[in-house]
Amino acid sequence: MNTIAAIGWELRRILLSRTYLYSLLLILLFSQNTLGRIIIDGTYGAAPYSRLSYAQFLVMLTLPLLIVLMLWCGAVFSEKERAVRRIVLSAPITNAGYLALKTAAIAAAFVLTAGLMVAGSFVFYGRQFGFFAFHEFLNPLAVFLLPPAIFIVGLSLAAGQLHPRLPYGLIPLIFCTGVANLGLPLWLDFCGNNFMLMYPKILMRTLGTGEMVYYLPTNFIISRVGLVLAGVALLGWAATRRYR
Repeated sequence: MNTIAAIGWELRRILLSRTYLYSLLLILLFSQNTLGRIIIDGTYGAAPYSRLSYAQFLVMLTLPLLIVLMLWCGAVFSEKERAVRRIVLSAPITNAGYLALKTAAIAAAFVLTAGLMVAGSFVFYGRQFGFFAFHEFLNPLAVFLLPPAIFIVGLSLAAGQLHPRLPYGLIPLIFCTGVANLGLPLWLDFCGNNFMLMYPKILMRTLGTGEMVYYLPTNFIISRVGLVLAGVALLGWAATRRYR
C-alpha cells in the first residue's frame, strides 16, 4: 500500500464530507465575528494586533477546533469505519499502521482548518490595521493551539480503544472546561481560558506590573509541554491496543 496515497484518500474522505464543510464554515464565521466584535478592541488594554490579543483570539477559537477534532477521532471507531478497516487490514498493514494513517489524515485536516482560520485572521489584521508582522503570532500559535490539539487527539483515540462511543462522551467535559472559568489547574486548562481570565493577576504576582505585556510563566509553559507529552503517550498506548 502506498502510504502517501492512503493518507490522501483518508484526508479526502474527511474534507469532502458535509460535516467538515459545515464545521469549517462555522469556525471561519465564528473567528471573523470574534475578531470584529471582541479582539478589535484589544485585550486588557493591549493593542488588538498584539501577541496578547492574538492569544485571546486563539483561546476563544481553540474550543470549537477541539470539538471538531474529537468528532473526527470518534468517527474512527464507528460501525462504518469498522467495515472499512476490515477491508484495509486485509492488505499488509498492521493495526498500528492503520491508526497512524487515520491520525495523519486527521492531523492534516486540522492543520488545513486551523490554517484557513489563521489566514483569515491575517487578512483581517492587514485590512483593519495595516499590520503584517505575522511572525509575531508564531509563539501564541505554538503555545495556545498546538499542545491542546495534540493532547485531544491522543485522548480521543485512546478513549475510542476503550469504547467506540467514549470520545463522544468526553466532548461535554471538554466543552465545559472551555466555556466555564472554574479555576482549573493549568494542566486541565486545555483551552487556556482560565489562564487568560487570571492574566492581570498573574502579571502582578510574577512581574509586579500592571502593564499588559505578553508573558508566559514557567509553570504554564510546563503545562503545555505536559499536554504534548501526554497526548503522544496516549496515542502510543492506543497504537499498541488491538482494534475490536
